[in-house]
Amino acid sequence: MNLKMRNAIWRRAVDLHHQALALTLLNLSIIAIDSQDYVQAIEKIEGCLINNAWTENMRASYLRLRLLPGHLIFSKRENWEQHPANVLEAAYVNLAYARAQLSGYDAARDVLEESLEIMPTSVHLRHALARLHLWRRRADLASTLYRELDEMPITDMGLVHEIKSYLRRRPRKRK
Repeated sequence: MNLKMRNAIWRRAVDLHHQALALTLLNLSIIAIDSQDYVQAIEKIEGCLINNAWTENMRASYLRLRLLPGHLIFSKRENWEQHPANVLEAAYVNLAYARAQLSGYDAARDVLEESLEIMPTSVHLRHALARLHLWRRRADLASTLYRELDEMPITDMGLVHEIKSYLRRRPRKRK
């Protein structure tokens, strides 16, 4: 898709969805991520975050999340959906993914650590950070997060399976 067509689609989406602009921008960012246009994705997500500042708990029925591959058999899946979805949470997960692709591990880690300060109980942000550490082959850092996730209430059975599989393969450290 060329830039002119993408901008026309963006303008049309904004016209149609002005009441849920943050959600529209987040959906457009997924199109950019899937096209590997991470600069455009980051611009859309940052627009979403600016627009979403006053609606921290804005919800949607589902949103797509992009996670880095974990380099483990059970964690290769990159495309996830969040049901029901929190727009702010999804924006940070996708921003971290785009930043990792464009600028690397440190930039993505900064996004996720800052977002966890805003939403410390977020399962999806904690999971994205664990996957980021696995992507960087830092199982020592990921293990702590997977143990924390194992203690949290999670309704996504795919995520529960990933956590249980990881913990079975990585025994807890003895004190």
